[in-house]
Parts: sequence; structure tokens; C-alpha cells
Amino acid sequence: MEYVTAAYWLLTTLAFAAAAVPICARLFAGFPDRGAALAPGVAFALLALLAYWVGHVRWGTAVAALCILAVFAAGAIAARGADLPDPRTVATPLAVFVLAFAFFVAVRAVDPAAHAAAGEKFLDFGLLRSMTLADRLPPPDIWFAGRPVRYYYGGILSVAAFADAVGVAPQYAYNLGLATFYAALASGAYGLAAAIADDRGRSRSLAGTLGVLFVCLGGFLATPLRVLAGFFPESLVTEWGRFLVAGIRAPTEDAFREATTLGPWNYWIGRYVVPDTIVVNPFWSYLNGDLHAHVLAPTFLLPAVAVAFAGWRATDRRRRVTLLFGALPVFAGALAITSTWSLPTAAGVGFLAVALATAHPAASLPARFRDRVPTTGPGGELSRYALAVVAGVLVALGGAALASPFLLFQAPPNDGVGWLPPRSPLAPYLLAWGAFVAVFAAYLARSARLTGRRTALATVGWVAVTVVGLLLDAASVAVLLPLLAGAWYLRRTDHAGFAAVLAAAGVGLLVAIELAYAKVWPHDPNAIRWNTVYKVSMQISVLWGLGAGVAAAALLEPVTGRLRGATTRFSAADAAGAAVAVLVVLSAVTFPALALSDHFGDPVREPADGTLDATQFVETYHPQEAEAFRWLRANVDGQPAMVTAVGEPIYTWVSAPSVFTGIPTVVGWEHEKGYRPEGAYEERANDVGFLYAGDRATQALLYDKYDVQYVYYGPVERERYPDATFGGPGVEEVFRNDAVTIYRVDAEAACAATDLTCYSD
Repeated sequence: MEYVTAAYWLLTTLAFAAAAVPICARLFAGFPDRGAALAPGVAFALLALLAYWVGHVRWGTAVAALCILAVFAAGAIAARGADLPDPRTVATPLAVFVLAFAFFVAVRAVDPAAHAAAGEKFLDFGLLRSMTLADRLPPPDIWFAGRPVRYYYGGILSVAAFADAVGVAPQYAYNLGLATFYAALASGAYGLAAAIADDRGRSRSLAGTLGVLFVCLGGFLATPLRVLAGFFPESLVTEWGRFLVAGIRAPTEDAFREATTLGPWNYWIGRYVVPDTIVVNPFWSYLNGDLHAHVLAPTFLLPAVAVAFAGWRATDRRRRVTLLFGALPVFAGALAITSTWSLPTAAGVGFLAVALATAHPAASLPARFRDRVPTTGPGGELSRYALAVVAGVLVALGGAALASPFLLFQAPPNDGVGWLPPRSPLAPYLLAWGAFVAVFAAYLARSARLTGRRTALATVGWVAVTVVGLLLDAASVAVLLPLLAGAWYLRRTDHAGFAAVLAAAGVGLLVAIELAYAKVWPHDPNAIRWNTVYKVSMQISVLWGLGAGVAAAALLEPVTGRLRGATTRFSAADAAGAAVAVLVVLSAVTFPALALSDHFGDPVREPADGTLDATQFVETYHPQEAEAFRWLRANVDGQPAMVTAVGEPIYTWVSAPSVFTGIPTVVGWEHEKGYRPEGAYEERANDVGFLYAGDRATQALLYDKYDVQYVYYGPVERERYPDATFGGPGVEEVFRNDAVTIYRVDAEAACAATDLTCYSD
């Protein structure tokens, strides 16, 4: 494995993160570590925004380096007079970052390939490669030559900028970038969970550790229950346990066989829990290995939540306003260009930070307005939420302004929002989210100091609400409403801390995706919420994972206190709460335990020969094409248009020349159907057919139409167009081996030699 490259990347990353420590010290002054744990995420979020805006003027290695230097300069300015963290408080989050980085480097070294199947790695690596060649942003679309990319790419841009500046090639930056964002998510989860616990006088280390476990390793309740079902008679499970496999897209018998066996165990089914949707969490997504938008966004979401928390607890008016309306929109903007799905979440967190703060938000208004707003009684409660809505809108508008080039000119088309889709069945729904609900319910019961009798009454009431929901075909919403009400009430009465805000945030997102969905491609009429639940479930896993870490730590505190001899009090309620926390923790670690066992134990892989090169598999399995790719990278300047076969079927070895060289093809993967106006993809796909199978006059006309400079005739093209011929004026063979022939095209010369009217005429 490339140990030197990994060590070099880690050291430069730590130096870059150190530049953001003074900025974090300003933003998160009340945190135990002054926010140092969040510094890696903050640094890369600022880099993404700087690179995005500056790159629209000019892009390249020097510009990327200047953007990194700008972060260092901002850190140096922030350091003047800042209360920087004590090195001893930084040691633990630093260790968390380094350990998480090393762990994930080991995970990726076993299976590092940016392959086409099982995910979006071709898209992600293609974007990364394209950004290293572009001279301006947005980069050219490698799958739609002549047009800029129409996809959010802020997270990948920050990896590309950092890699370019420090001199690490894209094939290594792909996996090192994944490891970096995973490590930043881990250290951020540790530091933020510790700060939230510290705010209520709880154990920082326990909350931080559990925060990392739930956010970065936790799995859903479905996995342990499926495994347990495997120990029961098959007839019994088949009769009563169909809900366990309802989300798996396979015949019931096959689904049972795949889900309940311990070996070989397929991590892929971990996302199939709720029918007609996919629910994911960070560990599943990182293990799958996509350097994808919604995978990278949580690393920027944590600083946004941290800013909201800092503003929520701030007592000084100026600081509260600065954090919520100055800093939070910055991270909302970074999220908008990284994964636009996260922009509403940042705004929602801002709304909750204002709505559920101890102080009335009117205290943040200028003096001339402050006295005109009621702050007590029903009017005060209404004004609280009205001002919170205004706050959320301002955060959203600020973030949208920072992402305005993308939102106005580069966003893919969509058909708006659909309402009232089929709701999730209750049993599979609880397999996905039930563990979180259990730990939050136990935490809120403990915060409310409910007696056994009141706990029983509350439970009966919760069940009654859920039964009514079942009758109304809305059980997935109804089961969450008591949790939302309890979290809201206990936070408003100051019986619970910011963990209750996170509980409410998760409920809000879950209710939203039960009632509405985005009409984006691919729009399957049989699974209309597919993409919506996929993208939003990641955010829920992060918010609830963070809150569950704090909540579980609070539930376990009586046990740890008793073990340390710090307290002799240990009631039945304490025992029940601790039992819930232990069971939820055990259920959360089942998925990573099984997945890692399979990942490292697969005999097909050879960990001893591990590598971080995301493209080495091309040399192994496609050596002839690898030679052609090397020739293209060495001999082609810039990113001219190239012709390859249409990228169908998706998730197969198609459009590979563009992915691994960064040279755009006329039309690539079918994803472009979702990024372009209706019919644009089909027009190009039809033209590509004529480029390979048409006569020379037609070819010449289309060369000119798309300004084609190279034609790639490889294994995929030979299979689809065995009789294709190229030659004549303006067409020259420049590369050939046993599998690939590449032609250089002078489109004007080829077209001028025909009797047709060329596009350039």
C-alpha cells in the first residue's frame, strides 16, 4: 500500500485543519475544546466555498493553492486575541481524527476501485478527474461534451483543490478524500456531542464516544433482528416475520435466505428496510465507497449544527445574531453546493435553534423593535415561532445566495414537489428508526422524571396515537408525534438540552419525507420517494446519531457513576434507561461488525496487496484500455470532445474513457437524462449511433456539430458497431492496440469535404 502517500496526505490535512482552529475558537468559544474537533470540516467547507467562487473566474493548481492560503490567512486573522484551545483538550479529538483516518484507509485499501457497479463511483471519479483539468468552473461535463456539469460538486471540489495543491494524483485522492471526510465526521461528532453533553453537566468523553459510534458506525435495527430471526424455525419466521425483509427487492424466500444468514453476509441489503425506498447511514455509504455528494455533505452539516448550537446557547445578543445570521448561512452555502438536499436541513436547524432557545428570540431584535413584540402568553409563543420561521428563511436565503450560480444556472431540472406519497408501513419503518426512537423516548422520560405509573400512562397514550395513525394510514407519522411533542415540551421547559432539539430535527425530516417528495430523475412511479428518502435519510442518521449519542450517555451515566463510586443512587428507572441504551448500542454495532467481517474476510480480496489507487483495477481487468487511457492523458491537451459509445446500461463498464481521462464524451451515462432538458439525452444518443454507423458525410456533419476531436473505438464500441469505419479527410488514426483504436478528428476539414451545410458555416 502507498503508506508514504497516505502519511503525507494526513500530515498536510492536519496542517490545513490547524489553520481553521482559530476560526473554530471564535465560533465555538464555549465548547470544551473550543471547537477544535470541528476544524477539519470547517476548513474543507471554507475551501469548497472559496474554490467554488474563485474558480468561476479562473481555475487550476495555483488558484487551488491560493484558496488554501486564504483559509490560512483567515485563521491567522481569527487567531488575534482569540481564546485558543489548550493542547490537552485537542489531544482527544485529534486522536479520534487520526484513528478514524487510519481505519478508513485500511477499509479502502482492501477494495479501493472506483468501479462502475453498485454506486456512483464512475460519476464521482469522473468529476474529480475533470476538475483537475478544468481551467474554469463549473467544469466541463464528461458525459455531455460542450456543456458544463449540472450537478452539485462542492465536496468533490474541495478534495480536488486540496489534492491539486499538495500534489496528490486523483487516483489516490479519491480514497484519501473519502478517509479524510470520514475522519472529519468522526472528530466533529465527538467534539459536538461532547459539547452538547457538557452544556448539561454530563460526561463529555462518554457522549463524544457514543456520538462517534452512532454517527460513524451505527447501523439500523433491521440487521440484528434479521440475524436473530435466522435462529428461529424457518416456518415461524416466514409466517410472522415478513416485515423483516419487506424492503429487500427480491422474492420473499430469497430475501429471508440472504438477510438471516451470517455467511456469506451481504452488506448491500442493509439499505433495504422500508419498501420502495432506500435508507442509508454514514457507515453504509462510506463502506460502499462513493465519493458522492450526500456522503460528503454530513461533514459540513456538523459545523452547521454546531453553529446553531452555539447560537442557541449564546446569552450575548450580538454573538447570537452573528452566529445564526452570519456564520450559519456560510455553512448552509457550503452544503448547498455540496448536496443541495442539505440546504433545507440547515435552515430547519436554524429555525429550531431560535424556536427552542431558552431566551425569546425578540431579545435578538434591534431595540426599536424589541418592545413591540409580545414575549409572554399565547402571543409570546406565536411570536417566538414567527421569528423562528423568519430566522430559518434568512439562513436559507443566505445559503442560497452563496450557492446562487449553481441554483440559478447549473441545477438539474426537476418537476417540483409531490405531496402525500404512499406512507411507510409501520413495522419496517421501526426497523429503520425504532432504535433511535427508543433511546430518545427513554432519555425524555428520564429528563421528565416520570414515575413508573406515568411512564405506563405515557406508553399507553403513545400506543393509542399510533393505533389511530394505523387506522388513518399514517402510522409512520403518528408514531413520531408523541416524540416530537415530548422533545418540544421538555426543551421549552428546560428539562432537556440540545439533544431534544436534535430529536425534533430528525422527526421533522422524517415527517417531511412521509408527506412530500421531490420529483427528480429517476422518477419511478412505483417508488416515487426513492431518491428523496435516500438523500434525506443520511441527514436523519447524522442528526439522530448525534442526539442519540448524547441521550445514551445520559442514560448510562448512573451506571458509570455507580461504577466509579461517584454516586450510590441507582433506581429502577435508572436501570431501565441504562438497559435501553445498552440494547440500542448493541443493535447499532451489529451492522458494522458483520459488514467489516465480510469486507476483510472476502477471499477474493487480498489485504496484503492493498492499494489506495482507485484505478489500479483498470490495469488488471482492462489492460488494453488502460494503455489507451494513458495515451489520451499524455497526448491530449485540455478537455476537447470525444466520441464513445452511449453510456447504457448504467452501472456497467461504459463511458470509462471519459471517467478515467477527464475528456468529455458526446453523451455518457444515462444520468444525463436527469441533468438536461427532456429529449437532449436522446438526441445525442441517436447522433452517436450515426457517428459510429453512419456514412462519412453524416459522420463529418456530426463531428462538426459537437466539435469532436477524437473518436474512441474500444471493446464496447466494437461490440455495438462491429462494422464501423473511419477515415477520409480530417480523420487520422493516432493510436492502436489489439482492443482500442483512437482517431484524431479535424471537424472543420471533415465537414468541408462534404456537400452538406456544416454547423460552423
